[in-house]
Amino acid sequence: MVHRGVDYDEVIRRVRAKYGWQVKLVKATAGRMLARKGLSYADTVVLISPQG
Repeated sequence: MVHRGVDYDEVIRRVRAKYGWQVKLVKATAGRMLARKGLSYADTVVLISPQG
């Protein structure tokens, strides 16, 4: 799980590039609902690397 750094920034950039307006919509709706409960939205990235 990553909260900041180069890997985090790269994942966020790719998600925003692929889903654009959907990210903004979900952040505006779900982000507000979660904030009321004291939770945050989109602050963690889970990276999975296959081992071979």
